[in-house]
Amino acid sequence: MQPTDLISTNKRTLLKLPTEIFYVIMDMLGTNDLRKLSWTCKLLYHIARKYHFGIISPIWEPEEISHIDIPIAYYRHGVWLNDIFYLPIFRKENPICWLLDLTNKPIKWFQKPLIIESGSEHQYEPIKYYASAAIKNFIYIFGGENIDKGITTNIFYELNIYTFILRVINKNNENNENFTPTPRMMHTLDVIDNHRLAMFGGLIIDDKKFSFDSKDFAIYDIKSKSWNYYVQESNIPYRRSLPCSHITKGKLYIYGGQKYKFFSNSSEIHDDEDISVFDFYKEKWYKLLNLPIEGRTSMLLPSDWKSTTSAYQKPVPGKRIFAGMFTMNNRIAIFGGSKKDDYNWNNEEVNRPWELMHLLSTVNHHWEYIRIKNLPQIEVLTIYWKGWNVHEGLFLIGKDKKEGKLIMGWVKDSKFII
Repeated sequence: MQPTDLISTNKRTLLKLPTEIFYVIMDMLGTNDLRKLSWTCKLLYHIARKYHFGIISPIWEPEEISHIDIPIAYYRHGVWLNDIFYLPIFRKENPICWLLDLTNKPIKWFQKPLIIESGSEHQYEPIKYYASAAIKNFIYIFGGENIDKGITTNIFYELNIYTFILRVINKNNENNENFTPTPRMMHTLDVIDNHRLAMFGGLIIDDKKFSFDSKDFAIYDIKSKSWNYYVQESNIPYRRSLPCSHITKGKLYIYGGQKYKFFSNSSEIHDDEDISVFDFYKEKWYKLLNLPIEGRTSMLLPSDWKSTTSAYQKPVPGKRIFAGMFTMNNRIAIFGGSKKDDYNWNNEEVNRPWELMHLLSTVNHHWEYIRIKNLPQIEVLTIYWKGWNVHEGLFLIGKDKKEGKLIMGWVKDSKFII
């Protein structure tokens, strides 16, 4: 039997096939054939969507937030470790760490005081707009805006999640021989493996109050306790702050963000809606271009630029900040955030375009989308991916764009095959 013959096969005969054989056959189907198969009946629609997306009908389920003063955080402030979200707050006095444990029902916020290591007390800086990432039992925090001085810093903290002891592990001064990236805020910090971190971009404000975006890309090794700059002339992402980033299968994906306009002293959505990728194995950048349909065949691209495809006129996420980004099977998923350049996107209640989660295949670079029913307009602060099943799903913490308050909840699969 050819894969396309499934479309005309008697449904009862098809559904009697052993599960293993059925999914082997579905492995042979292309995207268009899966779509046609899903149109034949409701059950096959559920099976095809579950097989293709890993989910049938995602829906937003909000969680109540404790009546305590949880700050509206920058989206890089917190990290996840073993089902627990850690949100350090570096206040001028008495710094703390908020925690949210998903294993407790109902889930509740609680806090722990941070203990500044004795050797780091004179170097401690109260900061905001920093970036955090976790390796093993430690949270690494780099950069941010010094709350007292109003300028960016390159303070580098290490926080032990068992003892909550905070220490400065690298700070530029006259006697420091180790290279540390220049001060910045609103940058990215991602875990590469069990001993390396990747940092990109950010906004820099110096003591003369001059502001500009960066496209710096550096890697920190916790074993050697050293930073290493990666400089490449071609394909490196444009300067930006607030970019969205994600590392999967040895590749760093950079998307969206904002660019600082020096002369008008303001920021705007970045004009780059493509995705830049750094391959850690090849140690080089390349681009995934979201070209308009009419320009995909006529434009001659460099060998390290790849054009994305789709079956729709406008499937790409567009230009955003504060979007959610994670890996779902062999796809990069992007949703939520702000699109200040698109009036209809923010005001169209009928079609609710902010509910769409855009999916880009990392294999054939093809775009698709799936709707998250009842999803509010949300600027995503953090994501925790648990897999699509009854008790778990995609957990979000974010800022409600309409009401400006902190919200959290699950994206779950609302339909299941019995």
